Amino acid sequence: MPRWLRITLIILVLLLVTGGGAYYWLIGDGNPPGTLQAYRLDLEAVRAKAEELPGGKASAIEVETIARFSFPAVAAVGGDGWEGKPLGVFSYQIVLPTDTIVVDTAFPADLVTGIDADIDAAAYARMDQAMADATQIVVTHEHADHIGGIVANDDPARLQKALRLTSEQVASLPSYGLALPTALSDYMPLDYADMIALAPGVVLVRAPGHTPGSQLVYVKREDGRELLFIGDIGWTERNIETGKGRPRLVSQFILNEDRDAVFAELAWLKALHEAEPDLAIVPGHDLEAVDALVASGALRAGFTSQF
Repeated sequence: MPRWLRITLIILVLLLVTGGGAYYWLIGDGNPPGTLQAYRLDLEAVRAKAEELPGGKASAIEVETIARFSFPAVAAVGGDGWEGKPLGVFSYQIVLPTDTIVVDTAFPADLVTGIDADIDAAAYARMDQAMADATQIVVTHEHADHIGGIVANDDPARLQKALRLTSEQVASLPSYGLALPTALSDYMPLDYADMIALAPGVVLVRAPGHTPGSQLVYVKREDGRELLFIGDIGWTERNIETGKGRPRLVSQFILNEDRDAVFAELAWLKALHEAEPDLAIVPGHDLEAVDALVASGALRAGFTSQF
C-alpha cells in the first residue's frame, strides 16, 4: 500500500472515530451517569401529606392541549432515532368540590420560539378563563411553555390571589428571558421545604434539576386514583419507562439543566413506575401518553368545570 494512501486511511479512521465519539457524547448518550446521587422521596410520606387538609378531594382532572408540535425522538431520549415524536403543550385543571386548581399555563402564540407549534386558540382561551376562576394556580416549572399564560397574561392582577409560584420559580425567570408582569411586582412567592399540601389530596414536591423551581404535583382523587405530574423531568413516557434522559446537547448546552439531578429523578420515577403501576405518572409533553390517560379515565379532555 502506498504511503500516501496509508496516511489518508489513518486520517479518515481518526476522523470517523473522533466524529463518532463526539456524536455519541453529544447526542447518542441518554444513560444515567455511573456516579449518580439518589433522589430520595418517600411516596408514603407524600400520600400522608395528601391527607393533611380536610375536605373533599378532586372529582376529576381535566386537560387542555394548547399546542401540538413534533421533535426528533432523540431530543427526548439520547440515542433514540431521528423520527418525529408528536408532542403537546398542556394545561390541567384539578376539579375539587367547590374549587379548581390550574396546573401549568402553556403559552400564547407570541411567546412561542424555537418550535413550529400549532396553537389551539380556543383551548388557550378556555385555559385563560380557568385561570381567572381558579382558587390556586401552580406550574411544574418556570419555562415559557408552562408559565407563559401567567407572564403574558393581559390582566395579571386578577390572578394574583390564586398564584402559588415558588421563590425559586420567580427568582430564575430572568435566566429564561422571562419576568413577572409589573402588576405582580409585589407578589409574595410560596416557600416550602420538601413538600406542601396545597388542597385535600394535592401535594407539591420539590424536584429541582430541570430548572431550579421544578416541582412534582401529586393528586389523589376522591375515587382513590393517583396521578403524579412531573413537568419536564421527562418529556415522554419513554423517559419514565427506561430512566434515560435527554442527550447532553439538549440537556447541558441548550436547556442548561442540572443533568445529574434530572437523571436521579428519572431513576426514582422508573423505580416508582415499576413498583406502583396504578399510579399515573404524567410526563411533560407526550401527546400519546396524555391521550391514553384520557382514554383510561385518569384525565378528562377539555376544561368544563368552572366555579
